[in-house]
Amino acid sequence: MKAIVPVKKLSTRVPNKNFRPFYGDPSLFDLKMTSLLAAVDKSDIYVSGDSEDIREHADRYGANFLLRDSYFAKNETPMSEVIVHLTDRLPGEDDVMWVHVTEPFFSDFSKCIGVWNDVSRDHDSLVVVKPQRNYMLDERGEPMNFGFGHWHRPSQNLPKWYVLPFSLHILPRRVIRSYSYYIGRKPYLYEFDNFVFDIDTEQDFEQARSIYATIKGQATL
Repeated sequence: MKAIVPVKKLSTRVPNKNFRPFYGDPSLFDLKMTSLLAAVDKSDIYVSGDSEDIREHADRYGANFLLRDSYFAKNETPMSEVIVHLTDRLPGEDDVMWVHVTEPFFSDFSKCIGVWNDVSRDHDSLVVVKPQRNYMLDERGEPMNFGFGHWHRPSQNLPKWYVLPFSLHILPRRVIRSYSYYIGRKPYLYEFDNFVFDIDTEQDFEQARSIYATIKGQATL
């Protein structure tokens, strides 16, 4: 299995998001690589970046570096094109694990690989999801999974919903090429019930940073 870690030097909403200090000195990239290396050999890890400056970060962990053409680092480039392009640059034809550094709380890589080995015969992909049972309203204020009044359900009886935090995906290359995406038509949902946080804004970064420090037992940095 090959693990691909897509990162960009350019981040329009959060400058230097992937490589600036997050938990003390370590960055989001450092934390993710450290946990990934506990499950995947460094020779099978490929860091895809849009700048030669990123190569030194990959080299520190002994991982491979793939320089990404600037077209495939632009926000307006269709994600389907990016996924297929990055996959086609990986050597071999074994399965691919997509690892996103913008979600700092997920580290179940070994468990997911074990589960994938068990379920890959019946599923075409594995995706990490966070289960939730929340009272949901649509844009009109109408209840989506419960009813106002005496139809109100206790939260434990609400239908289960899943948040897709883009923590991890595993799938064969043929599935990526068929659907131009990193989730197939018959995914196995790996439930991760701990905290998840997809960092997309400066506020997200600071909130996730504070929560991460608290979870690690260090309330202030």
